[in-house]
Amino acid sequence: SSVRQNETTGAILVGTLANSASLSFFIKKEEKGIGDKLLMLLNSIDLLLCITATAICCILSSMMKFDNADGPSRESFVALMVLFVLYLLLIDGTAFVTCLLSVTRAISIAFPFYHIKSKLLKIVGVVVFIMSQFIFSTNLNVLFIAFIGKSSLLILVVVSGTVVSVYNLARNDLQGAEGINRNRKATWTVVILSALFIVFNSIYLAGVVASFVDFAQYLVLDLSLKDGNITIVDSRDSETKPNAFGIYLFLLGILFAMPLNSAMNPVVYLVRKSDMRHFFTERLSKLSYIMHPTIEVELLTPFTRNSRSLSPPDFNPLASPSH
Repeated sequence: SSVRQNETTGAILVGTLANSASLSFFIKKEEKGIGDKLLMLLNSIDLLLCITATAICCILSSMMKFDNADGPSRESFVALMVLFVLYLLLIDGTAFVTCLLSVTRAISIAFPFYHIKSKLLKIVGVVVFIMSQFIFSTNLNVLFIAFIGKSSLLILVVVSGTVVSVYNLARNDLQGAEGINRNRKATWTVVILSALFIVFNSIYLAGVVASFVDFAQYLVLDLSLKDGNITIVDSRDSETKPNAFGIYLFLLGILFAMPLNSAMNPVVYLVRKSDMRHFFTERLSKLSYIMHPTIEVELLTPFTRNSRSLSPPDFNPLASPSH
């Protein structure tokens, strides 16, 4: 329906703008730890996911309005398939990076004196991600089951990492462990990101399972390696109709829940990271000064409000602070 299409478009647009803005912060940040690098990677993948989702929605809209009696053009169909494969790859990327965030944070909070090696994490992460993509079969049921198993495993890993992090935070609070305040905020940020991931990816996984239950018992995938043709044979009874709920849940998960998850992540960064809030407040004040140079600009932070009387009369927000 048009309402659902507007909701999807809104989520994608918000996700694109929010991820673009937050990515500019991570790029400008000079000192980046493992956590910041993983957040930046997740931010980049979320941005690409929203852009790809925009392209898919545009092609789908044009295909629904075709005037050709033979249906959509072959070029449109090929472009849609390529973008859809890329979109699924990006979904796996966001899931995998969230897993790395959850696991590394759980390790750092459970073993505070253990230093995670960045190079080793990169190598292991790349190898495992590439290996997880080599799942192929000419049997449609096997493909569905492998995909569901992989998605379920990623969600389980994030849940486990989240439980370990929350448990260790509670235990350290009860024991009054020193140094926990430094990791508390970062840990809860990852916990919130993990919780959003679990919710939205569960909706997506439920849609995949529902579509599998409805279609896998009827559709037969026939792959001919000789000529490269793929044919899907519908063996269902002509009077049997597909389950509308399964199709709706699948579309809701893949075209709404996943872009919404990507749109929510930078909001979490903004709420939880004070340095990001200061970064955007500073940029907005400079933008306001450029647009209205005759109007005195006041930063919306308690520090700047309290220090206004200390500023010289010709104070210029564009001037870099002296050290």
